[in-house]
Amino acid sequence: GGVYRMASADGEALDSTLVETVTGDGLTGWGETCPVGPVYQPHHALGARAAIAEIAPGLIGCEIASIRLLARQMGERLNGHGYAKAAFDMAFLDLLG
Repeated sequence: GGVYRMASADGEALDSTLVETVTGDGLTGWGETCPVGPVYQPHHALGARAAIAEIAPGLIGCEIASIRLLARQMGERLNGHGYAKAAFDMAFLDLLG
């Protein structure tokens, strides 16, 4: 890979976080969040992981029938942090095919 150049810094690698969602039937969906990092914006990988750790326990055992319901469930656990919630969104959409 090459260097990712931004106005304020250069980066050789981005720290990505994967989320796996597993249904009661054993189906899996995958999502990812890969914030550029604190040199470009306030979002960063460790913050994403902390947000995911806060949200995930509230989703275990939930019947998620729609992306809106997923958003509501996540919002009840944590306000904001859309960059981290996006990983769950993608995992849910991956389950849908």
